[in-house]
Amino acid sequence: MHLGELLLGWLQTKACKRYCLGEHRGIYISSVKQAKGEDDAGFLRETKATLDLLAAKDPWRFRRVQKYIRYILNSNLIWGRGQYSPGAVCKISFEQLDYKQEARGRRIYAGILVHEATHGLLRSQGLRRSRQNWERMERLWYAEQIRFLA
Repeated sequence: MHLGELLLGWLQTKACKRYCLGEHRGIYISSVKQAKGEDDAGFLRETKATLDLLAAKDPWRFRRVQKYIRYILNSNLIWGRGQYSPGAVCKISFEQLDYKQEARGRRIYAGILVHEATHGLLRSQGLRRSRQNWERMERLWYAEQIRFLA
């Protein structure tokens, strides 16, 4: 891991600890929105329900999420709905998730967690995304997400 990644991971875990809303099934749930005084009760409730759904539907992939994601951080993402970061932080752009149909929204959220945990698995094995392998690795991450959703 590069020095920049170590520093970024350290800073992100400090932020996650500072803005921690709670813990569920060994994963800490945090939100930078809390610093702005915004209510995160919906994020906390839906994250806990999503982790429970994932554990019940697919215990094998849930263990991967537990192993490679220590923190779920509600944050504004410029691109995408989820992002895996150094320090085992999974950033989620909760506002971008559609909860008009609650069960569907939780399944999509769980699929994003599976996708991001797969980033952590490959990263732990020393596989990094590069220009040469980006498309191949992205297909693998999405394939895991789709297998869960099927």
